[in-house]
Amino acid sequence: MNTTTAHQWVVEEGQCGLVVTDSEGIFVAGIGHRQNEEEVAHLIAAAPQMLEALRKLTFMARTSGGTPGPDAGLMDACQQAEWVIAAATGATK
Repeated sequence: MNTTTAHQWVVEEGQCGLVVTDSEGIFVAGIGHRQNEEEVAHLIAAAPQMLEALRKLTFMARTSGGTPGPDAGLMDACQQAEWVIAAATGATK
């Protein structure tokens, strides 16, 4: 089973609710009509980016430190994590 994808996942309107597809249009998940379908769809669509952002943030947090001033790698990892949080909550479209 392939647990990661190199493609970004997107939320689209389907016939029976929202669907999540990868950037090539391959079906990832379907969310039937439910009260919070948009929130669930955005969370699912952000999963690959969340995984990558958390891996990077964890790596940077464990390997940086002791450097004077801001750590550019850690700042970049935090920015990526913030972008993914916004995507997962539907704040960016």
